[in-house]
Amino acid sequence: MEGETYEGVFSDGSKLSIEHISHHPPISYFYLDSDKFILYGYYEYKAKTSSNFNSITIDYAGPNTIIIKNNN
Repeated sequence: MEGETYEGVFSDGSKLSIEHISHHPPISYFYLDSDKFILYGYYEYKAKTSSNFNSITIDYAGPNTIIIKNNN
C-alpha cells in the first residue's frame, strides 16, 4: 500500500519522516533532520527463505546521503 507514512520527533528535537512509496517491490523513503546532520535515502527490501522454509532473511539496499551541518 503506497503512501503509508510515519512521522516522529525525538527528545533532542530531531525529526524523522518515513514513507512506504512502493509495494512491489517494497521500497521505503526516509528523511532525518537533526541539529548536527541530515540523513535521507530509501531502501528496497528483499526477503529470502531457507530451502526448507524454516527461516527468512530480510536484506535491504539503497542509497543513503548524509549532510553534516556547520553549526558555528
